[in-house]
Amino acid sequence: MRYKRSLLISVAIGLLMLVSAACVKSDNTNTTDTTNASQNSEKESNKENKKETKKREKSKNSEDKEEVKQVSEVPHIILEKTSQIYVDKNSDHYLYISEISHLCLKNDSEEFKPLAKALDKYNEEADANIAKAREEMAACCEDLKKDSPSYFYNHPMLSDETDVYVIRSDKNIVSILDYRVADYGGVHPGYQYSSHNYDTNTGEEIKFTDVVKDTSAFFGLADNKIKENYPDDNLTMPSEYVKDMQDSNYKDLVWTVNAEGVSVYFNTYTLGAYASGVQIITVYFDQAKDMFNDKYVNKEKDYVFPLLTEDMVIDLDINNEGKREPVRVKNLKEKVYEDNDIYFTGMEVFAGDKKSVRIYGYDGSTYVIKKDGKYYMYLFLEQEGDYEALSVVDLSTMNYDMTDDTFYIGLASITTYWSEDGNTYTWLEETFTDTQSFQASISAQLLSTFFAAKEWYVGKNGRPESNEDRYKVTSNHVLHTLKDVKCEEVDEKGNVKKSAVIPENSYLLFLYSDGENWVDVRIIDENDVNITKTDNGDGSFDKYFSVKNTSLKDYKGPLYRITINKDEEYYKTKVGGVDINQLFEGIVFAG
Repeated sequence: MRYKRSLLISVAIGLLMLVSAACVKSDNTNTTDTTNASQNSEKESNKENKKETKKREKSKNSEDKEEVKQVSEVPHIILEKTSQIYVDKNSDHYLYISEISHLCLKNDSEEFKPLAKALDKYNEEADANIAKAREEMAACCEDLKKDSPSYFYNHPMLSDETDVYVIRSDKNIVSILDYRVADYGGVHPGYQYSSHNYDTNTGEEIKFTDVVKDTSAFFGLADNKIKENYPDDNLTMPSEYVKDMQDSNYKDLVWTVNAEGVSVYFNTYTLGAYASGVQIITVYFDQAKDMFNDKYVNKEKDYVFPLLTEDMVIDLDINNEGKREPVRVKNLKEKVYEDNDIYFTGMEVFAGDKKSVRIYGYDGSTYVIKKDGKYYMYLFLEQEGDYEALSVVDLSTMNYDMTDDTFYIGLASITTYWSEDGNTYTWLEETFTDTQSFQASISAQLLSTFFAAKEWYVGKNGRPESNEDRYKVTSNHVLHTLKDVKCEEVDEKGNVKKSAVIPENSYLLFLYSDGENWVDVRIIDENDVNITKTDNGDGSFDKYFSVKNTSLKDYKGPLYRITINKDEEYYKTKVGGVDINQLFEGIVFAG
């Protein structure tokens, strides 16, 4: 697939994931009962009042300590994304598309309630902003229809879409970057970064001056970096631009905190002309000892953060010699003459004076990893056939071998809603903020194409590893048996118990798989199955099946394991020596 948007019009299986998100709302109410006793004398009354005041102060201090207690684990954030296409009712012409993300916590423990409340507020603001954007796009379309009907029915679809990046999420800070691209039919789209930074323990939004103690020194270093990174652009210096922000504690400044330092983002037209684009500058924690609040200075040895392709250069000590060198990723694009359009075809990684080989793919995301003192680049790229591949590049050597350094996994996501007309699509998407735990999925080709996910971590030599033996299937696909099927019965942990037979006319819900040889299924009732018929044009129909109630996938108990044998010579797939097309109805393979 060449674009993410193609997910909206494809009826393939879709990207899916294991995790479930919990958005927790919390209200904390603290009350202090004050009792005033009647005394015989004014002196005694004053003494009692002083004692009571001390009690209240002691109680309040105790409550304050409880409120700012350090959380015990790292918060993991899930993006709940919604994309909507709006269509002209009279002509079925696509008018505009909008996309937003809600932030939800995977951890639903009590200690994260203040943070969850802060994310609720973020989500409310996102809803208000996209509602306003939809009104503006609708008005633009109405004006086009009125003033230029011929162009209205041929104009490209308008769009307002926001990507969200979780730059850092640990026990002290959650740093969020929004990147909005709005195309309302003008000369060129509008691009805009915005940011939110939260204290993990209190949920309070952090001010720039809470993190950066010496702003003068910070922007002096930012000026130097602008000159170094953008020598040919006539740009306003950051220190000059932010002069009027001091009184507001830099409220309108776009900034985030990653594991290496603090980044500031200057949108198009902010420091220079449109042609100069966006400028992103990072000032590093090790550049000045007393410049930053120590609370927010990263102290973890292993970490991960996203690198924004094209716009961002990050300086890293890739050789552990005490010298930082620039690291960036370049998108590769080619013109396809059949439709005269330009397509994304891969990426190249640059570190210091070295460059990687071309890494092929069609869209994706990149992350800087530090593991055991070494830096790596993770590149998750979509491939032909609707699957993702992870390429790992060692930044100290820039070596990349397609066989040894490619892993066929992608950050997990799961479709949660798709409207009947296909115009509204909601899915949950994993964010990668913790080297010790992240959900990644595979695209398996067993009995059908389906997606399945499990937990991974960054292991030795920066490679992804997992301690789990099986994936949990995240697709909602169901098969119908046409004959009895030979299989094995397994317990809920996947241990084989005995041989078994699945009877004819059973509906099988996929639950687990190793991704290569077998699928664990459970039998569900026909009433819990959606049945879709496709007309083949010759009087015959194909049937496809999916589960109605996805809670059936949370089943804990014995399952049936179907082992698949592939006859490579004759391109046949069999179960128990019988061709799968004779055993099952509803098989769907992508591609």
